[in-house]
Parts: sequence; structure tokens; C-alpha cells
Amino acid sequence: MKARLLMFGVLLALLVTAGNAQDNLDSPWGVKNADIYATNTFPAWQLPTASGWVDTPVNLAGYAIRSGGHYEVQTVFDSEGNIYFRGSIGADAPNNSVRIYSFTADGTFRWKSDNIFGNWPGASPIVGQQAVYGLGAEYGKTGTGSPPVVAALDKNTGATLWTTVLPEGQPGYAATLYEGVLYVATRDYLRSTGEEDIPTVTIYALNAANGNILNRYDVTVSQGGWTATPRTSLTIVPDAFGAGAHGLYFTVDRNPNNSGDPTVFGINLATGSYWTASSGKAFHSHIIYSPVTNELIKVSWNDYGQTIATFDPATGAIKHESSWGSVSMIDPLQSLESSSSWLWSNIGGHGYCDTAALLPDGTSVITAGFGGIVALYTRDESGAYTGRILTQGASHWGEFHNMAQLLVAEPMGPQVQGAPAVWLTATRAERSETGQTSMIVAVDALTGRVLWQYDTQRASQVDLRGGAVMGPSGKVYYMTPDNILHILSPVESAQIEGAVQMPGYVGPANTGSGDGSWTAMIPLTLEFREPGTTNVLFRKTVALTMPHLDGGVATFNLNNIPAGTYDIAAKEYIQFFPWDGGRTFKFTRTLRALAPGVVVPANGTGSVAVALTMLAGDADDDNEVTLFDFGLLVQAFGALRGDENWSQAVDFDGDEEITLFDFGILVQNFGEIGAD
Repeated sequence: MKARLLMFGVLLALLVTAGNAQDNLDSPWGVKNADIYATNTFPAWQLPTASGWVDTPVNLAGYAIRSGGHYEVQTVFDSEGNIYFRGSIGADAPNNSVRIYSFTADGTFRWKSDNIFGNWPGASPIVGQQAVYGLGAEYGKTGTGSPPVVAALDKNTGATLWTTVLPEGQPGYAATLYEGVLYVATRDYLRSTGEEDIPTVTIYALNAANGNILNRYDVTVSQGGWTATPRTSLTIVPDAFGAGAHGLYFTVDRNPNNSGDPTVFGINLATGSYWTASSGKAFHSHIIYSPVTNELIKVSWNDYGQTIATFDPATGAIKHESSWGSVSMIDPLQSLESSSSWLWSNIGGHGYCDTAALLPDGTSVITAGFGGIVALYTRDESGAYTGRILTQGASHWGEFHNMAQLLVAEPMGPQVQGAPAVWLTATRAERSETGQTSMIVAVDALTGRVLWQYDTQRASQVDLRGGAVMGPSGKVYYMTPDNILHILSPVESAQIEGAVQMPGYVGPANTGSGDGSWTAMIPLTLEFREPGTTNVLFRKTVALTMPHLDGGVATFNLNNIPAGTYDIAAKEYIQFFPWDGGRTFKFTRTLRALAPGVVVPANGTGSVAVALTMLAGDADDDNEVTLFDFGLLVQAFGALRGDENWSQAVDFDGDEEITLFDFGILVQNFGEIGAD
């Protein structure tokens, strides 16, 4: 417990130990993934728990900004809440060169850097106590053949303090700042020794005061092309290799056919020696350091290898690794259009990006991946991790390309089990024509309850530039390609406040809070219909978690839905994908519920309540509970999930076994007919 209490005290002490001669991170907000430990955990005086959120858009066109960058590039902040991001300057420089820009927390323009970088996705800016640091390609050039450039900028004016062109390598994505030294990673390149070309990633150590190169660390990587590149964060662990011998850590990806290729690297910054480890997929997965356990943690997708692994910081020895890719709560769904097309929803899966964050207990990790699952990994006393589903969102939540962050209540100590925390991310969209657009989502990290969803009305996750991130001001920021900086502020009530009852639902006990008090539900797709008709105007899918200690009513809070009058219908979870001309997947076991004549106010001007009662028992999807459903129940009676005769459609109480309780629900609803 003492170690837990000290966790963030130690970290904050490291961040504020800076004299005039040595620059350090301005705050955890000053770098992607939060701090030198890359915990991705941010202190917040006000957690984003309000159900309603409204947008104050700022037009960036007048500042010669085209909000740019790949999904790796995150908006960052200083301790006062000012925001910093990189953006293309479009036609006023060759090859879409970029600058660093700064605005106040409320969207007032502060400055744009006089230093102009060549067009390269680059790293997020680094905000120090004394300066802001930017990375990119050489001005006027673009692509992987451009020399990498690092520049320091005045925090108040954006004026260039120094510029350094790195002698070897290609522009990279990852950097951090510690004790007056700026560490910058290149993309992988072929380093010539005169006799051979060696695939290499170089870490440069620069004096943050003047840009002079203090050291370089050449690390041999596998011949993996773009995959063998540090694309997320650099993690620093002071004294990891002994007193004064700090450790620097990063991940790269590997070819799926070369299981022995290293993916995790640890450098002794005092000697330049380094260790490597091979442990599964590492693309877009940063390394987290826990001072509670003195372990490095890597969480990633399970295309190949493990979904979670831990390492000794000094030796690289793997202390634990396991795969939870078989864990799911939705059986594979067959496409309505093709018998050979299936939709899977499992922990991990293809699509992890940079979402993992360390919970306040210093050991548990929250993350997400393809299939819409938000997962929690918890550690036992032996050091082994167990994965469970916190929340089951829509599959188009998958790939979470827009990063994520964990917000914890300030002050951050003492750090104990059960401290409140909110996980914030943005989701992916697959078929915007159905209305399933990218959402910003806030999840209670302890119960799995989705606190609110904000519809960005954008067709793709890459339409959300700079991520969807909260700053010290308590506002949430993202940018869109139409040159708009969106600033979301909390309001008292959501635009649509929904309540969903499903009488008899229990749910899988190993989901949600993990103790049975909150259990996850299969998502519910809402049809917004033209009033008095069955004409569907658009759909929105909500994630639900059932509170069994609060009357058994699941809730959802939706924001930024087009104002108007709708009939809102719900029967199933339905998912569209554009593969092979379009694929449709759905799951249902309930009758259709209808809330007619719902008047949805303009977002931020009011709230409307929507109540839906979902009656289970319709296993054959004919919108009636009949003897045909009874026959399907009889066929699967006694089955556990995974048995040959198992059918999720007749697991009416959701507890993953077919019992008399399911029979009781069918009897209770027998003869009922759902709404049209």
C-alpha cells in the first residue's frame, strides 16, 4: 500500500524538479501519454462526468492552418491550459509544410511558430516548463527522404530559439523531455557501416537549452520497413539501471512471420547498451512504467502474440505475458449478405492503437481495440494479469485510432483501489451513410458505464485531428479537416437522456465492475425514424452497462444529434461495414420497442428523456414471442457458452448458460408482439 501511495508523488516530484538550467515537462499534459512514465493518466480538477457537452467551434482558416497530422499526433497543453498542435499551412509553403500553433483554452489565437517544418506526420509537440519543442522534416521537403529537424520555440511567442538538423535517420514520431535533455527517435532507416547497411532506429539526446547533440543511441531493429518504427511514446525510468543510469524504452512492430524479431527495447542511457525482447504485436502500443511494481507494461492487439506483457526494466526479462484474445461477450455474427463473412468482437483483435492507460492503483490497465470492447487488465499478487470486458461498444468503435486518455481526480494521491477515473477516447466510423459516425466516448473506468457519447457527425476516425483530448481546463478538444477547432464544454444535461429496461437481464458476471454489481450488455442500435413511419433517417448505437444495485435500469446520454422530431425504435444491435459492396451484421433476442414523437432539442438548448423497455424472448427475430422461440430454447436448454448446442439468441438473461431463468423470461413475455 505504501508503494501505491508513493506512486504519483514520486512522479510529480520528478516533473517539478527543474531549475533554471534544466527544462522538464511543464506538466503531465505537456506530452502525449501524459508523463515520462507514459502512464497516459492525467490529473483533473473536474472529471468529465457531466452527461451533456456542447461545442464552441473556432474557425482556423484565418490563421493559415489546415488542421493536420495523422492519428499519432495529439494536441498537448501547458499547465495553464493553453493548447499546442501541429498543422499544415497549405499553399503558403511548398509541399504542405507545417508549423506549431498555440491557442488559449477558450480558443483565442496566441501564436504560430516562425519555424516551418517539412511535411511529415511527425511527433506531437513537447511542452516544457521553458520552451515548446517541435519535430518534423526539413523545410520545403517531404516524405521519408527528408532530414529530421528539431526546433525549440518560445512558449509565449512561438519564436524559434534554436533549430537542429539531425545528421542521420528519417523524421520520426516519438520524443520526450527529462532533466534538460530532449530525446528524439528517428524512423527506422538503413545505417551504413561502410561494409553493410543495418536497419536502425537512432535515439538522439539533445541539450534542450541550445539544441546541441549530447549523445546518440543506435539500436538495430528487424528489417520491417515502416513497422519497425517507434510510433508512440518514449518512456523514461530514472535510475532503472542503477544510480544515475536512466532507462529509455520504446516499441516497434515486426513481420508476423518472424516471431523472434524484437519488439520492445530498453536503453541504458549511461552506457548506451540496450536489451531487446520479443512479445507479440507492438504497433501503436506504448510502454507504461509502474513504480508500484517496478515493471514495464505493454498492451497490444492479438493479431499475433500476447495482448499483455510485463518486463523487468533493467534486464528486459519477460515477467508475465498472456493473451486474452478469446474473451468476448458477443458470439461471431454472420453477415446477412454472405455466409463466408463474419464479425468478431474479442478483447484485443486487430486494431489496437495508443489507448492504454495506468489506473490510479498503479497496476491495472485500461485499453480498447477492434470489436468495440473497452477492456481492463488487473494484476494479482503473483504478477499475472487477467483481462475482462468493461464495456461492449459497437464494432465501429474499433481501432480507436484517436488515442485515449485516463482522467483521475486531482489531487492524485493517495492512490488506492477504487479511486474515480474516467477513460476518454474517440471511435471509428465505418458507414456514415447509416448515421454511424465517429463518437467521443467517456467511460467510468471502474464500472464500465458509458457516461456520455458525443456524435461528431464525421464519417471517419481520421477526420478527428489531434485526437479527442481533455485539457487542464476541463474542456475537450479535437479538430476536423474543414479547419475547425472544436471545443466541447460540459453542461448539466445530455441532449438525449435514455433509460433502458430489460426485465430479467443478469449479464456475464465477469464484465463491467467484475463483482456483479455492474455488468455489460450487448449494444443497442437506435433507429431515428420519420414520425409515423418505418422510414429510418439514421442510426446511432449506444453501449449499455446494467447496474444491478440500482433497480436494473441501464442509461445512455447522447449529444449532438440533429434536432427534430423522431420516432425512436430499438430492437437489435446492427452493424454495417463497406466490405465487398456492403455487409450487415446484427444480433437480437428482444422485441422492438418504440418511443414515438420524441422532440430532440438543439444540442445545448435542453434535454429530452427516452425510455425503452426491451422484452426478451424473440429468438427467431420475427418480433413475436411464440412457440417457435420456445422450440429454439428447448434445443439449447442446459447449454453453456461454447457447447455445441449453445445459442446466444435464447440466453435471455445474458448469463451465458441456458437455464430455467431463461425459460421464465420467455413464459413471462409469451404472446407479446413488438412495435412495427
